[in-house]
Amino acid sequence: MKETITNIPLVSILVPARNIEKYIKRCLRSLLEQTYSCIEIIVIDDFSEDGTSKLIEDASKLDNRIKVLKNKKCLGLSESRNKGIDFASGKYIVFVDGDDYVKKNMISTLVYKAQSTNSDLVVFNFKMMFDNCNIKEKSNLVFNKKFPTGIYSSMQGLHLLFSDQIRHFSWIYFIRKDSFLKNDLKFPIGRFFEDYATTYKWIYFSKQILVLNDRLYNYAQHIGSIMHTVNPRYAEDILVSTKEIDNFVSSKSISIKKSFRYELPRLLDAIKLLSKSKKYNKKLFLLIEKEIFVKNKVVGKNILSRRNRIKIFFA
Repeated sequence: MKETITNIPLVSILVPARNIEKYIKRCLRSLLEQTYSCIEIIVIDDFSEDGTSKLIEDASKLDNRIKVLKNKKCLGLSESRNKGIDFASGKYIVFVDGDDYVKKNMISTLVYKAQSTNSDLVVFNFKMMFDNCNIKEKSNLVFNKKFPTGIYSSMQGLHLLFSDQIRHFSWIYFIRKDSFLKNDLKFPIGRFFEDYATTYKWIYFSKQILVLNDRLYNYAQHIGSIMHTVNPRYAEDILVSTKEIDNFVSSKSISIKKSFRYELPRLLDAIKLLSKSKKYNKKLFLLIEKEIFVKNKVVGKNILSRRNRIKIFFA
């Protein structure tokens, strides 16, 4: 059955880009080939130092739906996305990282589903793609699991997020722009793992959420991406965001047990990052370790496997 869109709103696609000359053409091609044409592609060039800037400029000359914002210095992912949000004129916003790419029917599917269900927020599934490098694809349920298709309230949506039934990546969220304006839902400037610090608020402030299992987004894995580099700042930022989530949950009278279950795997990631870093920060390690054991005790179940306990002990 063909999906028919009676009202045709403008969709703003925000693409932050920095030093990704190998991937940006593939990304932009997948956006220009969308079956839904009422789009603006806002590329935020974050002071690229390779051939990325020229490729973006050349593409913008071929199609006036591509609009380029050039940062005068490297601002980082959060601030670049925030600039795109401010500049966007669409009814809906969706994020696409410049080294990823999407299915041709992504926007048409999201617009139709959002309008036909009157949903403020649509969450959709994704597929991990491995570019030619030495990263081995693993059978990881976190990335291969199905999303629970359906319509949910904000509290039900938070439950899905906190129980890892949906993910926190910002690029699998299709959201109305007025949600950002009403509730101050922008990204924290200068922080890594900014999605972890942000998307739970998007869910909370949405009246109705639609979850789709459609894998519309291709998440590219390659050497040099944040998921495959080590920086002790990553661990610190995870801890800061975790504290913020705790404060938010407490202020909204949401069950801390649910949020703790969500936070524990991220804190374990922080421990792992610290253990791999050449600049070992014992004080930070001990702070995160304490958070892990306190939260695990509150949860009341042995959420930490024996393997993870050993990992913390010998890190």
